[in-house]
Amino acid sequence: MSYSTSGRRSLICVLLFAWAANFATNGHSQMPPVDSQPLSLQQILAIAESQDNFAAVAQIERQGEPLEVAKLYYQAMRSLYYQQRDLPRMIFVSQAGIRYCLAQADQVQVSATVDPAQQEAAQATAEKLRGFAKGLAYDLGANAWPGWQEPGIEITRSDLLAGLDAARLNLRLARELSRDHDALGNARWLLGAQLLANAKANAAIVEFNQAATEFKSASKPDYEQMAHGYAAIAKRSASPNDADVAREELQQAISALKKSGTEDAKFFAEQLHSVAEYFAK
Repeated sequence: MSYSTSGRRSLICVLLFAWAANFATNGHSQMPPVDSQPLSLQQILAIAESQDNFAAVAQIERQGEPLEVAKLYYQAMRSLYYQQRDLPRMIFVSQAGIRYCLAQADQVQVSATVDPAQQEAAQATAEKLRGFAKGLAYDLGANAWPGWQEPGIEITRSDLLAGLDAARLNLRLARELSRDHDALGNARWLLGAQLLANAKANAAIVEFNQAATEFKSASKPDYEQMAHGYAAIAKRSASPNDADVAREELQQAISALKKSGTEDAKFFAEQLHSVAEYFAK
């Protein structure tokens, strides 16, 4: 039996219509219902374990207004790292939260153009959302850094790349949000730390020196010496020929911290010893 061209087209259209109708009735009936009641953080993280990460973040984003969702993302990130010690899932959830916060910030500002009376409030909300994105990016970058040598945390090459990208975003948002010298110093330090871990020691030196400058402007001498110490560690990695000079600069920073005697200074002095040993391996 043969069909004309128009006949074949009609048959195809009928089949496509039947398939679409079947999907609309049967397909949607298989979709999980949207929860009407708020879920706890523990329930949401259990969904990530029993189903998948995408289902978990979808539930997070159903839990309220954008700022409430942003807070829940931050809580989830901290729980995954500090309680569950699950770095891969922490990275996934943090990245999803960053995307959500930045997208919602843009959406809030766009919607405000329709009603000029809401622009001031919308701008404030957008800045808070970008601030949450910055916080998520900072913690992602710090948590995915091997220099801490955290028990139970194994950092892969892809984790390092995620950490480096988060550190870069954190610095960009610090600038866009006009953060103070202290925040810029921390952002520079984090980027330097991630560059060092990603075998970009020369670039790390630049960031650590910039961090020291920012901390000096913030009148935080202990942090300034800490940044100088990290620059020395990076210098040793960048050029073995400068190892003696770098070792002396590191010792000078540690000595200055010990002389300071503050709790921050004691912490940084011990940290520099530990980090120097790690990157000397």
